[in-house]
Amino acid sequence: MIKKLFTFIIVIFPILGAYITPIPSITISDMLLLAIIPFIIIEMFKDRKKIKLNMGMGIIFLYTLIQLLVITIFCDSEYVDKLLLPTVRLIVYFGIIALFSKSYFDIELGKRLLKIFAMFATYFLIIQVIFFYIFHIYIPGNIPGLQEPKVMELYNNAMENATSGRLRSIFLEPSAYAMYVALALGIELFKEEKNDKKAILILTLGLLLSASSTGVIMVAIMYIIYIFKNLSKLSKKAVRRLIALFFIAIVILTIFMQTQAFKIFYNRTFVDKGAVKGRFGSYGVVLEGLNNINLVFGRGIFKMNIYIPTIPRIFLYYGIIGAIFFIAVSIRNFIKLKGIQWIVWLILFVLMFPTEIFFGKYVLLYIPFMNEIKGENEYETKHSLL
Repeated sequence: MIKKLFTFIIVIFPILGAYITPIPSITISDMLLLAIIPFIIIEMFKDRKKIKLNMGMGIIFLYTLIQLLVITIFCDSEYVDKLLLPTVRLIVYFGIIALFSKSYFDIELGKRLLKIFAMFATYFLIIQVIFFYIFHIYIPGNIPGLQEPKVMELYNNAMENATSGRLRSIFLEPSAYAMYVALALGIELFKEEKNDKKAILILTLGLLLSASSTGVIMVAIMYIIYIFKNLSKLSKKAVRRLIALFFIAIVILTIFMQTQAFKIFYNRTFVDKGAVKGRFGSYGVVLEGLNNINLVFGRGIFKMNIYIPTIPRIFLYYGIIGAIFFIAVSIRNFIKLKGIQWIVWLILFVLMFPTEIFFGKYVLLYIPFMNEIKGENEYETKHSLL
C-alpha cells in the first residue's frame, strides 16, 4: 500500500507542485511527499528492508549536502540566506530519490498512472483550445479548492481577456505540460508491449497544440528515433503505409501551420529573441564573476533572477567537478541503458538544454523511471547511474 501511495505521489508531483500551502515555499506535493516518508522509514525498520541506493543520485545528494555545510561555515550570512531554501529543497528531493525510489517506486504502476494523468491533461488541453479559439472562452486549468500561486492567478486573468495565447492545460505553464506529456509519449511509443496507438496520437496532438517549443521539438526527436529504430523491421506493406502517413502528416502540418498555436510556437522559437535568449542566451552568464574555488567546486544552489537551463546550472552550481561527473554519467547511460530506461534518459538529457528540469520537481518524476526495470523482453536489465 505504501509503495502504491509513494508511486502515486511521485507521478502527480509536478501537477500538485503548482499549488501552495500556508507554509511559505512549501507546495502541496512537498507536503504529501514529506508525509509519507515517515511511514516508509517505519516499514523499512519493521520489515528489516535494506536500502537499495541509487548511486548516482546518492553522490549528488552528498556533494550538495557537503557543499551547503562548507558554504554555511565559511561564507557570509547574506549569501547563505540566498541559497539555503533552494538547496535544502533539492537535498530533500535528491535524498528521497537516492534512498527510496528503487524500493518504493513501482515502475509498472507509475507508467499506468502517468498515462492516465497525461491523457486527462491532453484531453483538457484540447477542450481548452476548442473553446478558446472557436468560442473565445477561456477555461482555467486550476484544481478547485486548491490555493494557486500569484503567477497562475495573473495568467488566468490575462487569458480571460486575450484573443491569443499559450494554453497550459492543468499545469503552471505550457513547458511544464510538455515535460510531463513528453515522458508519457516516450514511454508509450517505445515500450516493448503493444503500444496504444490512440494514446500516442492524442499525446502527440497535445504536444503540438501546446505551442511549446519544448514539446514540439521533443515530438520531432522521438519520432525520428522511432522511425530509424524500426526501419529494419518494416515489411513492404508497412513501408507503403509509412509513406502514406508521411504525406498525410505533411497535409496535417500544412493545416496546423495556419493555426494560431503554430504562429505562437514559430514566433517564440525563431522570431522572439527574448524567448530564445531565455532558453539559451544565458549560457554565457555562468562564467561571470567566478573565482578559482567557484570554478572547481561551484557556487552552490542559489536563487537567480534570470532563467538558466540545467546544463549551465550544473557548471554554475557544482563547478568543473560537477561538469565532469555529468559528462561521465551521460556517456555511461547512453552506452549501458536499454529499452525504456534509455528513452527516459534521452528525453531528460535533451530537456536539460532548454529547461531547468533537473533542479526542480520534475527530477522526482524522471529519475525513478530510470531505475532497474524487470521484465523488459529482449533487453538486458541495467542500473542507471541517475
